[in-house]
Order: sequence, then structure tokens, then C-alpha cells
Amino acid sequence: MLSQYKGISPEGDLLLIERLCCQLEGKSFLHINSTRQGGGVAEILHRMIPLLKEFGIKARWEVIEGSPEFFDVTKKIHNSLQGSPEIFTPDMWELHYEINRKNAQEIDLEADGVFIHDPQPMPLIKFRPDKRGFWFWRCHIDMSSPQREP
Repeated sequence: MLSQYKGISPEGDLLLIERLCCQLEGKSFLHINSTRQGGGVAEILHRMIPLLKEFGIKARWEVIEGSPEFFDVTKKIHNSLQGSPEIFTPDMWELHYEINRKNAQEIDLEADGVFIHDPQPMPLIKFRPDKRGFWFWRCHIDMSSPQREP
């Protein structure tokens, strides 16, 4: 699959990717986001997961589920990170946490590295098994002008 990028990406970049991936061979990585279709994260992961597997990396992609109210809350989080003034109630934070708790019961969170994409699955780290592995939050949101005060 990496060969598809020849002629598009600089050859040195492709060689670097190959060398870095060789060092990760056999490691497991889990990516978690909130949608399999639409949006930049889904577009990235549709390409990235097969590419990682091509290099012998155990890559998985899980998608959390939630109610419309949950996604309303996470949209407010998204908007506030981009500077929109939003109000959050304790019930909203509880819903965000509770939906992630339920998802944690359905998703195997064991991996050498877990990548949480954007705000929706952020609380999953509270439910990581045995506190093993590295967890990363990958924010795909422009946070150059976040909301400063609630």
C-alpha cells in the first residue's frame, strides 16, 4: 500500500516511514473515535490502519456509540475548544462520562498504544485495564482560540 504513494510523497519520507514501522512490528495500536464515515479522522484511519497492518503492526480501529444527547454535549466541547462560549452542566459531564463507561465495557482497550481521537472518547482513559500501555489524545480540532471562561 505504501507503494501507492511513490511519485506523490518524497522518497525519503517513504523510506523513513518504512524504517519507523519496522521498529514497531508486532506492537499493538488501537485507534478510537466516534464515526467510521465522514470527517477527517475517519478518512485518515481508513488509510492508516491497512498501512500499519502491512508493516506487521497490530492495528485496530474502534468506534464508540452514544445517544444524540451525548453527541450534543461533545459538539459543545468541540465548539468550546474552538472558542465558542458554551455552558456545561454537571449532568452534561456525567452523560459524557457514563456513555464512555458503557463503551469501555464493549471495547477491548488492551494495546501497546491507544490513540483517542477528539473529545468524544476522552474519558475512556479512566477505564484502561491495568494502567498498561501508552495513551495519546490526538486532537484534530483547531484550538488556537479556545473558550477561556465557562
